[in-house]
Amino acid sequence: AEFVINQIKTTLHAVAQNPRNPKFNHFLFETLACLITNVCKVNTAAVEKFEASLFPPFQTMLQMETCQEFGPYVFQILSQLLEKHTKMTKPYVSIFPALLHPRMWANKGNIPAMIRLLVAYLRVDPSVVGQ
Repeated sequence: AEFVINQIKTTLHAVAQNPRNPKFNHFLFETLACLITNVCKVNTAAVEKFEASLFPPFQTMLQMETCQEFGPYVFQILSQLLEKHTKMTKPYVSIFPALLHPRMWANKGNIPAMIRLLVAYLRVDPSVVGQ
């Protein structure tokens, strides 16, 4: 799985630089979601590997003007990963303030995925939301 994770990370970086094929991008994120579901079902330690590999490109994508269409996918994948936790981890605490930024909510396509992510925060550790 580690090889595939690295290949997807490389591909995410490439599509972030030039997101010109919406179908390919959609299927890339669908593949990633399926991979997370199936690998983490068998190996719960893989969650941390996915997070370590995906957080940097996801943070970059969310900051890039050319990658706004990736927001819903990124938030859904982050939700999927956070839902596998029973305790809050530092990476999620560190990105929480960005989740509340009005710019993120201005893109209506982000809203359903961001709500799912907020619900995941509330389920794992409601105190993060109250800070």
